[in-house]
Amino acid sequence: MRLSRRIAIFAAISVLASCSDSSGPPSTATFYRLDSVNGRPLPTFFSPIPEAPTIIAGGVFLDGKGHATVTERRHETTGADLTYTTNYKYTIADSRIEFEPDTPCPANAFCPAPPTGVFLSRHLFLDLSNGNGDVIYDYLQGALVD
Repeated sequence: MRLSRRIAIFAAISVLASCSDSSGPPSTATFYRLDSVNGRPLPTFFSPIPEAPTIIAGGVFLDGKGHATVTERRHETTGADLTYTTNYKYTIADSRIEFEPDTPCPANAFCPAPPTGVFLSRHLFLDLSNGNGDVIYDYLQGALVD
């Protein structure tokens, strides 16, 4: 049931975004601050199991020239606060954004699929579950503050 609801929410966002302004975000550098994960405000859990880290903050920086930096600050179960940074190349078509790793995945390595997303008003919704709609991050356009 929960999976169906998440897929329905992401599908609705995709439909709404396709009906909105097709120009996408500004072509200048733009910050998006992580606002919620699957509708839960921060800080929140990544997964509802006790061994999962807590997401404290995050952001997406689009440089306006096709390069993106995605950051996420987590409180790990070890007690450490760590910041993870991933660099991507991105393309925007209408209100959709697609990412590809800035550097190729090494042979025989496990590399997660890059996120895909849609812009809706001042929000950037990223699906971090390989298109399954299981993990949706909602970023709000504005200054990156953590």
